[in-house]
Amino acid sequence: MKLENRILLVEDEVLIAKLESRQLTSYGYTVTHALSGEEALDLVQSQESNFDLVLMDIDLGHGMDGIQTAIQILQLKELPVVFLSSHTEVEIVEKTQQVTSYGYVVKGSGITVLDASIKMAYRLFQEKWKVQQHQKSLEEAERNFSEILQYSTEGILSINSDFKVITINEAAKKEYYQCFSANIEIGDSFLEAIPYHYQSDWRRRINLAFKGEPYQTDLEIENNGNTFWSDVRIYPIFRDGKIARVGVFSRDITEKQEVEAAARIQEEKYKNLFLNIAEEIHLWKVIRNQTGRIISWKLEDVNPAGLNAWNKTREETIGKETGEIWPETNPVEQFLPIVNQIFRDRLPYSWESYFPGTDQTLRMTSTSFGEYFFSIGQDVTEYRQTEARLKKEIQEKETLLREIHHRVKNNVTSIEGFLDLQLQASNQAEVQEALRCAISYVTAVRVLYDRMLMNQNFNQISLKNYLTSLIDAFLDLYNKNNQVHVSLSIQDILVKANLAIPLGIIANELLTNSFKYAFSGKNETPAQITVTLREEKQDGNLIFVVQDNGIGFDRSLTTFHPGFGISMVEMLAESLKGKLKITNENGTKCFLKFPLV
Repeated sequence: MKLENRILLVEDEVLIAKLESRQLTSYGYTVTHALSGEEALDLVQSQESNFDLVLMDIDLGHGMDGIQTAIQILQLKELPVVFLSSHTEVEIVEKTQQVTSYGYVVKGSGITVLDASIKMAYRLFQEKWKVQQHQKSLEEAERNFSEILQYSTEGILSINSDFKVITINEAAKKEYYQCFSANIEIGDSFLEAIPYHYQSDWRRRINLAFKGEPYQTDLEIENNGNTFWSDVRIYPIFRDGKIARVGVFSRDITEKQEVEAAARIQEEKYKNLFLNIAEEIHLWKVIRNQTGRIISWKLEDVNPAGLNAWNKTREETIGKETGEIWPETNPVEQFLPIVNQIFRDRLPYSWESYFPGTDQTLRMTSTSFGEYFFSIGQDVTEYRQTEARLKKEIQEKETLLREIHHRVKNNVTSIEGFLDLQLQASNQAEVQEALRCAISYVTAVRVLYDRMLMNQNFNQISLKNYLTSLIDAFLDLYNKNNQVHVSLSIQDILVKANLAIPLGIIANELLTNSFKYAFSGKNETPAQITVTLREEKQDGNLIFVVQDNGIGFDRSLTTFHPGFGISMVEMLAESLKGKLKITNENGTKCFLKFPLV
């Protein structure tokens, strides 16, 4: 605090005031004069007030005296007040001392005594100001400490040499209750508050701190079947160079310990997986040139499966570049595009390649992080060799099967031709009809083999191609003069061959019946047959319909021609797990519904 010698002189005698002002001014003081106590109060209360000291006369004439004025000034502002009076009575002096203790100067003592008294008052005021500031700092520190103590999530407790609790915050109370089921308050004996089996250990730790040795530990505590962990620190607290008390700081680390324990277990699991997994695991760090381009990669770690596959030791591989591990090959040139893609996309990438350094074919999955990348590889060498062998065997068997199908087809064609020759040579209508039926059955088988050979697939066949070819062959037998118009609406549906044959025979038989019976004696309109095949997507069924515009059938009969042909159609429909329905609708309509599978 800097004082600038600005003095308020309160004196009701003008001549005395002028004399005192002149003397004080000659000693470097700036003097403002007030004739009364009321005027002095106004000056002190004014905004321009900046006095460093008040020289106060006791007798001020009418109004307030100097003592009353000093009391009110000190209520307004903290200032050093020096009484300047002619009174020398003890009771007057004592009365002023009750107001302020900065000094009492008897008038006429001279400027030297007055100057010394003012300087002494300055020093007393500055010392008092320093004490007040120090006290404010202490109070502020005390408030801050109290707030820290109150709001800290860390348990804070202090103990004296008798183990009595001096300070304790709420966090400490909560933690000690959780760990020890102990309610600890200020003034309690800390040792007596905690369970007996913990007392000896805590006494030793606290005594060490009182000897100047701090203590820190992660403490495991069992309470009511639960395990708690606390980070405990015990420190000596010094006062005037001596240990006055001990501070105990604690923090609940139960969750941290549980997380770390879980992490250790997880780490152990991954370590066991890394060591025992059959797949190869490699960890690499990329090497870049000055422009940041990847030019190689260095092995950071590899699991035993990888070392076994490589037939190398850790000393031969860890910390080595890939070209150093396999100097006889050029792995950087071979695999650099893949490594660049891994770091460009920053996504897991699966790939398969032959590795000349180990004579393996590996199915790899690689992923990057930072400047590293993991590669996990499964040896598929034997699998690929087996796959190649099986492909070759399948090709050989397919070739053989195709040859067998071809020969069967030729034999069936020969039978078909033989039956056709018999048909041409016969003059009997019944024999011709029987031969036509036989030819149509043989044709159904021959067309099926034709379709399979053309499709390069012996498991599935196109119903559209099969039925179209089959019906064309049928028409060559029964409709050479085109006397009946046949229209087809057949979806292209792939089915197994064992489903196509019964459907082909059904189609053949239904068309035969239409040609034999539908148009006898009917000449009014052109004869027409419609063949429809479609799939119902909602239930996965196939709908097959053969409908003519002929004379229809006799409703008194169960079928329109209850002979061998229709009986066979009904049996084949049952084998397809289908439902056959024959109705009169401007002719005969044969409706078959059966599942696709």
